[in-house]
Amino acid sequence: MCRKATNNLVILRDEIVYTQVNLVPLNELHNRLEYICLSIQTLSKDEIKFILLKPNKGYRICTLYFLPKLHKTLVVGRSIYSYNGVVFEHTSIWLHYKLYLILQQQKQHLEDSLSLVRDLEDFRRPTKCYSSLSMYNHCIRAFPLPRDYTLYAR
Repeated sequence: MCRKATNNLVILRDEIVYTQVNLVPLNELHNRLEYICLSIQTLSKDEIKFILLKPNKGYRICTLYFLPKLHKTLVVGRSIYSYNGVVFEHTSIWLHYKLYLILQQQKQHLEDSLSLVRDLEDFRRPTKCYSSLSMYNHCIRAFPLPRDYTLYAR
């Protein structure tokens, strides 16, 4: 195992930063979520019913993953939470749906990398191209350099 990966494991095992959770009050979280949903008057009964829907096997604690940020000097983990079967699973699905509707209304919306490729295929280069030298003519006139120090683009 490389030194950087070993350092990652040491950082993620740091008990000062990351602590193990032994008890999660799932029923209390559900009750608080129900209270919040009922206090929001813009939610319909069907939306509240969907958000508060319990999984058949009951709630469970979310799974926490870390992806190490290897490009950083001090390598830290990027946290990723899996909300399958968690108290807030249906809340996150509902929120994603609502935000996606708003996102689709935006004029400039890039759905994924495939749509970026499609957009780039439609893009055409301008017929007139400019050299880098022509973009900086004002600098050369304002601050004339001896010919030996002037850089020219090919």
